[in-house]
Amino acid sequence: MKTKQKETTKIIITIIIATIIILNTIYTQAASISVTPTENQYLELRATTINTMDNQDKQIIFELWGHDIEFKGFDVRFTYDTSQYTPSNIETNAETEDETEFFKFENEFTDSLELFTIPYDGQEKGGMRAIISFNPPVTETEHIKNKENVGMIVDTGGDVLIGKMSFKMNTNKFDISSFKLETSNNNSPKTGIKINVDGGKTYYEDQTSFRFTDKTESKNADLSNIILSKEQQATEEEQETTYKEYEYTPKFDKNTQDYELSLLEYMDSIDLTAIKSDEKSTLKLKIAKRDEKGNAIKDENGNITYEEKDITSGEKNEITLNKIGEEDTQITIVVIAEDTRVKKEYHITIKKPYGTIKGNIKTLPTESTGIYKATIRIYKSEDVSKIIDWGTVENGKTDTIHEQLLELGSKDEDTKDDGTYEIYVIPGTYDILLDKAGYLDHIYTKQTVNEGETIDLGEKELKAGDINKDRSSANT
Repeated sequence: MKTKQKETTKIIITIIIATIIILNTIYTQAASISVTPTENQYLELRATTINTMDNQDKQIIFELWGHDIEFKGFDVRFTYDTSQYTPSNIETNAETEDETEFFKFENEFTDSLELFTIPYDGQEKGGMRAIISFNPPVTETEHIKNKENVGMIVDTGGDVLIGKMSFKMNTNKFDISSFKLETSNNNSPKTGIKINVDGGKTYYEDQTSFRFTDKTESKNADLSNIILSKEQQATEEEQETTYKEYEYTPKFDKNTQDYELSLLEYMDSIDLTAIKSDEKSTLKLKIAKRDEKGNAIKDENGNITYEEKDITSGEKNEITLNKIGEEDTQITIVVIAEDTRVKKEYHITIKKPYGTIKGNIKTLPTESTGIYKATIRIYKSEDVSKIIDWGTVENGKTDTIHEQLLELGSKDEDTKDDGTYEIYVIPGTYDILLDKAGYLDHIYTKQTVNEGETIDLGEKELKAGDINKDRSSANT
């Protein structure tokens, strides 16, 4: 057994032996009561720092914390992998059995508390049995109090750092799992921990009252937010670029890992911004591989192939979306904690709800060739109604309908050579222009398309002769 000062060895040994006898007597008194601490009352041996010394040896520093618990002393027996960890001088990391070298109290407790070890009596290959008790004389401080009918106690209300302990590491990767309380059927403390609460009448023996935790490397693999946005086309009045943010469901929560966005706009891409919770974590983005035309690349079984790339927290990443009518776009954000062992995936599914407009066009002058190719222009009815009143348009009469429509944004697709078409559209109400050079425009107005529904406009023969595109006919 090591002591703090060589010249007082005999005195301290006497005190230690007396303390052990007192503690043992206290813990075995018939009148003693074992009570269960609350969830927030416990002692914690917290691994906090891994140091690399000048000689490249590694050192792990533990901190002993008290959390909302009062005690006069405690007896703890725990095991650990002695092939990987050895008590070491807290300053130099040299291996040592001297408690005063591998454990240091915080200043407040240096003169009032003492830690000493007794021969390890556990069943595992190696470990430690340590006792912390008062070292008289003791005076009151911020956390050492003279409690009525109890005497001097350590009060760790509000969380208190008691001291630090050092181990030399013989491994490059710290693993807290080998540090654990060791139970015994024969030797006290039978649960591995016994905390003297009031000098003999009450103690904590529940294993939840002493915990081992690893705070050396962050295990935080959370995001703090995901933002889906798109740059908006600036108007003449706007001086700066603006972005529209899209609301997905459910609302973001770091513990929710699956999200969905129904996109009711014609967009080929969207910007994704992932913001990590811990600056020490890293981010990866898993998205579909695409060819030069932006189409998702599939394997021999028809499944979309994916690739990962590193991304930066807080920066926008342009994501190419699958076309309307295709599979949903799947995006995965992978968060890797600092310790590299904890990973978390956030999944985003972007859907493009759609209905179908189909039909076919005939033109008698090209009947001999079988070529009826034309252009289908689809407009939102609400946009058209702002500039055209279909109630005033007369079929076949001279008008400016064609020019007016071309000023609006539209979804344009060419028919096949045989004049047939099948177009996927976002659910809504549309005005549909059948447009072919040299032929009279034909317009279907206020065609409502619901999700999953197909509107068949049937066959329409376009009339030849409108070279200037100044006449039209409409189905209203």
